[in-house]
Amino acid sequence: MLETCSATSAEADATSAPGGSVASEIVNELERERALLEIDQRLSRMLDLTLDALDAEIGSVLLVSSDCRMRIVAARGLPSEVVRNTCMELGEGISGHVALTGEGLLVRNVESDDRFRRQNRERYYTPSCVSAPLLVEGAVRGVLNVSNKRDRSRFGLPELALTARVGADVARILTPTELGQWCLSSLRGVRIGTPPRD
Repeated sequence: MLETCSATSAEADATSAPGGSVASEIVNELERERALLEIDQRLSRMLDLTLDALDAEIGSVLLVSSDCRMRIVAARGLPSEVVRNTCMELGEGISGHVALTGEGLLVRNVESDDRFRRQNRERYYTPSCVSAPLLVEGAVRGVLNVSNKRDRSRFGLPELALTARVGADVARILTPTELGQWCLSSLRGVRIGTPPRD
């Protein structure tokens, strides 16, 4: 089953739901740390806090670069080769769909969902996941993905709402200028805040 919600409705749901205060706490903590962290460190921290709040083990943050492709800038629980080699088109897979539509997405079962049907990979306990757009000045600049709840239960609307709220508030910790710099550096194979490779 595929469920979507717009960023505004998800944000409203997250505010009124019990997890709404948790989403606010995540973004507030990131705001406090903003001056101390580079862009990729902020996104890694955002991912860690979101995974902790949802009691999940696998997650990723992808940003849209200036060539309109998506690359992973932060990940937990994914093989290093997946992180290094992932380069997705807008509209491709779950992350690409979220980036293209600008709407959060709850996939209850990736194996039976007509839009994304594929065999669940061995590293995932359950076939469900949540994904939300990262919005800066009203534009989708990336995607936040979360899967593998530690208790092996499936995700539901409260988890989608929390993830979407974090994504909707990401503008408080990222600026368009920083994202523009990241886009340029990503095409050269160098991430902001990471020493260039020889």
